[in-house]
Amino acid sequence: MTTNLKQFKFLFVFILILGSFLSVKSASAADYYISNTGLDTNNGTSESTPWQTIAKVNASTFLPGDNILFNKGDTWREQLTVPSSGTNGNPITFGAYGNGENPVINGSDSFTWTIVPSSLISENMLNGNMETWSDVNTPGNWSKYAAGSSSLSRSTTNHSGTYSINAHSDMNNSAWILYMDNLLTTGVTYNYSFWAKNTNTNRLISVGSTEGTAFNLHNITQSWVQYSGTFIADAGRFGFLRYYSPTEDFYFDDIILTPVTNISNIYSSMVAT
Repeated sequence: MTTNLKQFKFLFVFILILGSFLSVKSASAADYYISNTGLDTNNGTSESTPWQTIAKVNASTFLPGDNILFNKGDTWREQLTVPSSGTNGNPITFGAYGNGENPVINGSDSFTWTIVPSSLISENMLNGNMETWSDVNTPGNWSKYAAGSSSLSRSTTNHSGTYSINAHSDMNNSAWILYMDNLLTTGVTYNYSFWAKNTNTNRLISVGSTEGTAFNLHNITQSWVQYSGTFIADAGRFGFLRYYSPTEDFYFDDIILTPVTNISNIYSSMVAT
C-alpha cells in the first residue's frame, strides 16, 4: 500500500509538471497573420488584423512555438529571412491560412511597366523607300553634292516602290555625297540598312557619320543586296560617300536609319509598394 501510494504521488507530480510545461508553452506560442490587404501597423495576431509585408516579418522577433501564417492566394515579391529560432520539438512554423491557392513568395521586386508609344522608340528616322522627291533631282529631305559631271537623280531602277536614287560617277573628279545634315546626335549609336546595286563590281562606298570619321565601308555589287551596319556618331551628318570612282552607276533604295535606344529609355518602371 505504501509503495502504491508513493507511485501515485510521483505520477501526480509528473502530471502537474507536464501540465505546467504545456500551459507555459501554450501561453507563449502565438499565431501571426500576413495578408496583402493588411497593415504593418496592425498587431498581426488575428486574421482581421494581419500584417502586410514580409519586411515586417523579417524585422520581428518570434518565440518557439509561434506560427507565421500567410494568406492563401496572395503573392509577396520579397525575400523572407527567418528572424528567430525555435527549439527542438518546438519550432517556429511558417504556414498558410484562408482559402485558395497557396501563398507565393518569389523573392523579386515587382515592377509596373509602362510602354512608351512606339513613335518614341526606335522610330525610323529616314524615308525608307526613296518615294518622296521634290523633283527629279531632289530626293525629299536629302541633300547632295556631286563634283565634275557626277550626278544624283531619281531612277526607276529600284528595289521596291517606284523610285530609287541613282548616283552616277564619271572619270573626271567623280566624288558624290548623298546626306542629311544635323540628323545625328554625337555619341549616340545608330543602326542602318539599305539596298544597293552597282553597274560595276566590288565598289566601296562610305556609310555613316560621313562628316566625321564614324562610318563603315561597303562593297557594292551588281545585284540588289541589303547592307547594314552600326556606328557611333561623331558628327551630325548621316550620308553615303564615294570618291574617285570610274564611270559607273550606284542605285540606293529602302534606306533605314534607327537610333539604338537603351531599354531604360524605352520603359519607365515603378517598384510596387
